[in-house]
Formats: sequence, structure tokens, C-alpha cells
Amino acid sequence: MPMTHTSNVAFDLMQITKNIAVSENLFYYDSSAIFYEKHTVEIGEKKLYAHVYFDEARRSKELDNLMRRISHLEQEVMHLSFESTDDAALYLSQNLSENKRFFKINEASEKIVIERNHSYITGIIGKKGKMILLTKMDMDREKVLQIYRDRDYVEKSFDVLKNEFNQKRLRIHTRKSLEGRLFLLFLSIIVKSYISNIMKEKKL
Repeated sequence: MPMTHTSNVAFDLMQITKNIAVSENLFYYDSSAIFYEKHTVEIGEKKLYAHVYFDEARRSKELDNLMRRISHLEQEVMHLSFESTDDAALYLSQNLSENKRFFKINEASEKIVIERNHSYITGIIGKKGKMILLTKMDMDREKVLQIYRDRDYVEKSFDVLKNEFNQKRLRIHTRKSLEGRLFLLFLSIIVKSYISNIMKEKKL
């Protein structure tokens, strides 16, 4: 089970594994170099195993997405100034909504402006590339990662069924027709996955 990074337990694990990127934690899996640590945690009086993975390639992509997002937002606020902190706070709430935590109000200069909240962004950067998976049983790192990726593949396949193949409503009235439609849909997913894997292997 994947764990969100916002819980107190996740925060503690992030601190414990801040030096995860060392040789003894490194292993190779599915064409990727991944760092790994395992720790035991208690959640609701239950003992669980926390599997922490750190992928440099994933971190790079996530940082690109983060900075693209922040840079785009900065273009909207970098030339603005306000008469009061209340006006600046109101602007953040009305225009940046869930993104407002990336910024803070600076009233130390001659004018009141909005600028990057470096402490918050630094905290976000520290989480990039990391993934925490919880298990009830003690399992090896490859097995846990494989189960997670298989589950993720199934979820994405159903998403393809609903969206790319436009099958949110099957509009079928007999069981035989339903079974036939589902059979064709799953064949379509298999073909699509095969083509995607070929394109990935050939870097197309």
C-alpha cells in the first residue's frame, strides 16, 4: 500500500532515510538504479513494514514538473506589488488557491510583494523521487515493488477502458453481449500494451 508523504509517520521516515543514496542501499531493478531502505512502523497499534525507495531518474522528472509549475506561477506574481499584507493574502487565496503555499508575502522591502517560499519548496524537493510502500508481512524489496507495479498497471488498464476506449457506459443488455464486449476490450488492452512496450524498447 503506497503511503502519502503528508502523514507524521511519512515525515519521520523521510528524515530517517535522508541519506538513503549510498552504495549499500543500491540495487538494479527493471532497467533502473534504485536506493532502498526498510523500517518498521506502528500505525494504529499495528506493526507494519515501510519500504522506502529512492529513484534518481524519477526525482529528476518530478523536479522538472515542480519547477515548471512554480516558474509558470511566478510569471503571474513577479511584477505585482500591494498596498497591504491583507491585499497580498487575498490575491494569493483568490488566484493561486492550492498553489499559494509555494509563495510568501515579503513586506521587508519598500513595497509589499509575493515571492518564493523557499523553506516550503525545499521540503517538497526533499521528498521528490521517494516512494513509501507499506506491507503487513516482511517481504523483499523486489517483491514489494513488483506487486505495486502490477497493481498500478491494472489501475491504468481500467483507466484506459473508461477513457481511451470510451467505455464508461457499456450500454449492453445481455450477459453474452457483455462478455463479448469485455473480451474485445481486454484484447485491445493487450495489443495496446504490446505496442507501447515495443515503442519503449526502441525509444520511439
